[in-house]
Amino acid sequence: MASQPVELNLTIRPQRRFAIIDIAELIRQQVGDELHPFRKAAYCSFHTTAGYIEQGTSRRLGHSRKQIDPFIRAIQKIFPYNAGYFHDRMQLRDELSEGEKEREPVNADSHLTFIAAGLKNCVTYIHRPDDPVYFIELDGIYRHYVRSRHTAVMAYNHAEIVHRGRVEIPVGGSHAIDAFNLK
Repeated sequence: MASQPVELNLTIRPQRRFAIIDIAELIRQQVGDELHPFRKAAYCSFHTTAGYIEQGTSRRLGHSRKQIDPFIRAIQKIFPYNAGYFHDRMQLRDELSEGEKEREPVNADSHLTFIAAGLKNCVTYIHRPDDPVYFIELDGIYRHYVRSRHTAVMAYNHAEIVHRGRVEIPVGGSHAIDAFNLK
């Protein structure tokens, strides 16, 4: 049994806007059986419109693209593409340069689908080498721009807590939550 964790960094160039990509298969193609000795693996996406389904959800969906696809598409119907969301009004996005505005996708629907589908940036799986681990891409291509996605995988056998603490977050006296209509 391997004792030292192994970290892999993968770059994904999606073929379409919405894609279900088996990261476990990509790993097998790139490094063969290198992860087989490990009991657990953490999968982390560095994006807010592409992420992972938790292992329990994947199991309930039969680890099957044929069941995951309609699950995600049903949520996409709730949040349709290019529906006039505030986030998609590039002229109001002061944090972006003019060049970035040209390349920045209209993708509020992808953010909302990510949240509503329960996708996660980081998930931990009990490592089962023959089971798929799906990376769900919601925003892979915009116009003629193909996104470059990055994900990291850390395979390991045990973990230990090295520090536990609390962080106080100051909140105003009214505890009000500001919100605005996304349309």
